[in-house]
Amino acid sequence: MFKRSIAVGVVGTVAAIAPLVALAPSALAGGGGGCGGGFDLLTAKVSDKTPASGEQFIVTGKLVEMGMTGKDHAIRVQTLLGGSWQPIAHVRTDQDGKYRVRVILSTPGQRILRVVAPAGSNEDNQHTRFVVNVH
Repeated sequence: MFKRSIAVGVVGTVAAIAPLVALAPSALAGGGGGCGGGFDLLTAKVSDKTPASGEQFIVTGKLVEMGMTGKDHAIRVQTLLGGSWQPIAHVRTDQDGKYRVRVILSTPGQRILRVVAPAGSNEDNQHTRFVVNVH
């Protein structure tokens, strides 16, 4: 069984969990959805799980693609708003498949977020969710 990572978002109520989460496609087979394709791993670590409104926090992680680092790949940060995922930031991975993106949220409360590594047209996007409690 896998640990489901619930992300920082603008709307929603989900309990915060460990700030570092890695989801492998094989762990999500048959439930949990959204991962697959050529991606092996997408991690997300939040620098502050309880930022103040308007305060910057950092999301870092790594993408592994087909057993190798996912270099120069798009990573998007999205927030769950009104039942759909809305973009709030984007960045590209470095030569080691690592990324670092700054995020600022202004609305207080529990926020569900996710990082997404978009895949090709015949593959599913890799994503990892997490929660941030903005005060």
